[in-house]
Order: sequence, then C-alpha cells, then structure tokens
Amino acid sequence: MALSENWFVEGSIDFEMQKYRLLAYLQEIESSFAEQRLYPPLRELRRHYLGLQHFIKSKAQLNGRFPQRISALNLANGRIRWEQIVKDDSAMEELGEITSYAAGRMRNTLDNGTSIYEAIVRQMAVEPVGINPPGSRQGYLLLRLSSIRETRAYSYYLTQLEVRADDASPLSLRYLGSWPLNLVNTPNAIKLELIRKASALHSPAAFTLETSLKMPVEETLLPVATQVFSRYLAASA
Repeated sequence: MALSENWFVEGSIDFEMQKYRLLAYLQEIESSFAEQRLYPPLRELRRHYLGLQHFIKSKAQLNGRFPQRISALNLANGRIRWEQIVKDDSAMEELGEITSYAAGRMRNTLDNGTSIYEAIVRQMAVEPVGINPPGSRQGYLLLRLSSIRETRAYSYYLTQLEVRADDASPLSLRYLGSWPLNLVNTPNAIKLELIRKASALHSPAAFTLETSLKMPVEETLLPVATQVFSRYLAASA
C-alpha cells in the first residue's frame, strides 16, 4: 500500500477513515522492517513524516498571524489568557487531529526503522585497497558480503561532498561483477582485474566495504552501504 504526498487531505477529511488508512500503511512498513527490508520503505516513511511536520509547522505559523483578544484576566497573579479571534472551522480542526495523530504514529515506526539502520551501520567497515590518490571521488567499491561468501564490485562517482539527511545519496554506483569470497579473490586481485578489463581511470581508487550481516542485499545492505561509503568519502575529502 502506498500513500500519496497529500494523503491526509485527499477524499473526506475524516479522522477515523484517515486513521485506518494510515495504520494499514504503517502495518506494511513494519512488516518490511520485521523482514529487514529497509528500502524503499524507510525513505518513503521519512519523506511522509517530514511532510507532515512541515504542514503542522506552517499551519501553526499561519494561526499565529491571526489577531487575538483577551479571554481572561487575573490581576492577582498577572496572568492573561488569549484566544484567537479567527478560529479553525470543523474541517481544519479535524485535519489538525489527523496530522497530529499521524505524526506520532509515524515517528514510532520511523524510530524502529532508524534503529535497524543504525545497527547495520555499526556492522559495516570501509577500508582502502592499496594506496589511493587524494580526493578519491571516483573509483571502485568492493562490497564484501561474508554471509553469502561473495564480493560485488561497483564503479562509483561522488557527485557532491554534502551528504543529505533524507537518504538521497550523492554517490552514483554501477555494478561491474561479482567474485566468490575466497583466498584467491583478494581485494587487491579484484582491483587489478578491474583495472585490466574495464578501467578508463589512471590509478583508480578502490575501497572495500565489508559486512557479515545476512540481510537482503538490494533492499537493505547495498542502500545502507552506499550511504556509509558516501559519508566516508565526504569525511576524507
């Protein structure tokens, strides 16, 4: 099940209807997380959550611009209670309930997915292969997956140094091939084979990123590895 960008204002603005629509969506997301399939669900959920936060903030700022008047005055303690002269109509109040509830539920699921993501990051290590040229914004990435005894090789290009917080990686990858993980297919041996067969670069940089985790590669390990490697390159540039 997918949610559109503006799901909370589509159709009838009804709390119960939108609540069950949201819960059905989050149930699918949580099932993906339980199966350790993080992407694209984690990216989509974060986008929805940030969109809700932006809407809630914008609505609050708009309400703050409306004039207010004193509704109660206590001279003994100097307290003044204000109320808005222009108030939300019933539809906007219902929308406020929907977005507030949705933000809380999304936050819980997002925290769960983020915890899984951070646990994976802690189990990944990047190492250079041999001596690399300075400012290695392009070269080879060798993803060593010890759980399936395989090394996957990619050419990479770092399009920008800034790593965004919305999961959009500045790293462009192209799959080149795979090798059984054994004593013969060392990182240096694979690097030399790639240079001999496919490299258009002079003395290309090469790095390994290794993990022993047994999780879906395309839906979890590779997307996370791409972000880990992007941050490594940005930090060392």
